[in-house]
Amino acid sequence: MGYQTVNPSNDEVLKTYYYIQDKDVEMKLQKAHEAFQIWKNSKFDERQSFLNSLADLLLLHQKKLAETISKEMGKPIVEALAEVKKCAEACRYYAEQLPDLLQRREVKAHYTHTYISFQPLGPILSIMPWNFPFWQVFRFAAPALAAGNVILLKHSDITSGCADEIEKLFYEVNSELNLFQNLRVQHDQAARIIADSRVCGVTFTGSARGGKQVAQTAAINLKKIVLELGGSDPYIICEDADIEKAAKTCVKSRLTNNGQSCVAGKRFIVHKSIVKKFSEIFIEEMGSYVIGDPLDLNTKLGPIAHRRFLKNLQDQMNGFEALKVKRTETTQSLPTYGCFMRPSALLFEKPTAGFFTEEVFGPVAMITPFEQMEEAFRWANQSPYGLGGGIFSAQPDKVLELAERELQSGMVAINDFVRSDPRVPFGGIKNSGYGRELGPFGIYEFVNVKTIGISG
Repeated sequence: MGYQTVNPSNDEVLKTYYYIQDKDVEMKLQKAHEAFQIWKNSKFDERQSFLNSLADLLLLHQKKLAETISKEMGKPIVEALAEVKKCAEACRYYAEQLPDLLQRREVKAHYTHTYISFQPLGPILSIMPWNFPFWQVFRFAAPALAAGNVILLKHSDITSGCADEIEKLFYEVNSELNLFQNLRVQHDQAARIIADSRVCGVTFTGSARGGKQVAQTAAINLKKIVLELGGSDPYIICEDADIEKAAKTCVKSRLTNNGQSCVAGKRFIVHKSIVKKFSEIFIEEMGSYVIGDPLDLNTKLGPIAHRRFLKNLQDQMNGFEALKVKRTETTQSLPTYGCFMRPSALLFEKPTAGFFTEEVFGPVAMITPFEQMEEAFRWANQSPYGLGGGIFSAQPDKVLELAERELQSGMVAINDFVRSDPRVPFGGIKNSGYGRELGPFGIYEFVNVKTIGISG
C-alpha cells in the first residue's frame, strides 16, 4: 500500500512511499535485538564517540536536512535550521553527561556495600509526529542511545523523507550496527511491534487520543512507556506585567512552528485593566509576521502542514464564531496556493467550554480577561491538559511560589515562554501525558535502575 508526501506550501507531490511488509518488520526486529546484544556492552567512550559523530553530521548536512523539514511540513527554514542544530546540541549534551549520569553509585544500606547500577532495557519503539520531525526523534534518541538502548522509529507518514534522512545519519556513523531503524508501518503493524517480546519500551509523542491507544497496547503487554501528548498552555498576564514584552513574547510562543506546537502558549488570561492594550499589541505583532514560502529566509510563518489540518482549524473557528466569540484576523496577503492561514485572535468576554477543553493547533490565540489571581489560576487549570504554562509579572520572585504550587503543568516560564532544552526535563501531567524527556531524568526513563547488594 502506498502514500505520498506533499509540500503544503505549493501542493507539490514530493515522493511516493510504501509500507513495509510483515516479513520486513520481523527482519528489522531481529536486527534490533542482535544490535542490542552488542551495544549494551559498549563502553561509555564508544557511546560518546557515536553521539559526537552524529552531532557532526547533523551540522555538516544542516542545510539539506532543514530543507527536507520545510518541504515536507512547512516549517520556516530559519526554524528548521535551528531544529537541526538543537538535535546536535542534544547529542553533545548526552555525550558529555553520560559518564556522570550512568556511573554506578554506592549508597549506605543494610548490605556491606550497596550499589545502584543503570542498565539499558533493549530495543525501544519510538512513535513520533510530524511537527518537529527531527527534534522529537533526537530528544529521545540521544539519551536512549547514551543509555545503551537501540531504536526503532515509526514516524509520521507526512515526514517520511525526514525519517529516511535520520536513518541515513545513523548509517553513516556506523553501517554495521543497526542502532536505529526506520519502520514505515501502518497502525496495526505498530500495535504488533509493541507486543513483540523483543521490544522493551515505547515512547509516543502525539495526540491524547493516539496516546491512549498506544498506552492501552503497551499496558496489555507490560511495556514501559513515555507519553508526550497535546497541550493548551495557559499564560497569565498580571496587572503589573510589561505589556509590550508580554504580548510580543506570547506571539512568538503562539506562532512558533506555524502555530503547530504542543507546548505553545495558546490561552492568554490577561488582567482586565490591561487586556485591551495587550490584545492590540498582540494582534499588531501577529500581523508583522511575513507569510510565504517556508524556504525563503524572510518568511516567519509558513503553511499548515496538511490540508486536513487546515480544514480542522477552519471548522474549529466556525464553532467558536457560532458562540459569538469575537475573532480578529490579521491582514497579511496569502499565497493563492498551499495550506496558508492568517493568524487570528479569539477574544472571549468570559471563557467558554471551548476555551478550556479544545487544543487549537495553528496560528490562533485565545484571550480572556480576569480580575482576581484565584480566578486566573482556576481558568488556567480547568483544561484537561497540563504540559506548560507561563506567568508575566514585574515581581517574578513573588509569582515563583504560585508557579510551583498553583499552575498544574510539567513546565512553567516566568516572563518568557516555555521551550525545550536538552539540559532540563520536558513533559506534562493530566492529558498531556507522563514521563519525562531530556535532562538527567530523560535518560532514566528507559534504563533498569538495578540495586546490587554485597555482604561480607
